[in-house]
Amino acid sequence: MKTNDNRPPKSLNEATSKIQKKSDEMTAFYHYLNDKVTSCTDAAVMLNIPQKNLTRYKRELEKVGKLQVVKMQRCPHTGRWVQHITTDPKKFSPSSQYQIPFS
Repeated sequence: MKTNDNRPPKSLNEATSKIQKKSDEMTAFYHYLNDKVTSCTDAAVMLNIPQKNLTRYKRELEKVGKLQVVKMQRCPHTGRWVQHITTDPKKFSPSSQYQIPFS
């Protein structure tokens, strides 16, 4: 009989460990940005978390309104134009979407 998946099943502890690591990294990222405006690359260097993980967490936090891109600026690490982000609501720009009154 042929199986589609030759990998052994992950243990519950291994799966739980990955979930906890993601939660810890996202929490650290969120708190780091609470009093800063910086790029994902800069945050990755400072927090020692892979940039690809922070990019994923950035998208998740943006979707729920907890993070916002506040400016475009050159990255000190790459020299490219990048989004600078924060989780501090006081630094969020006002909504640029047109508000339709429903009255």
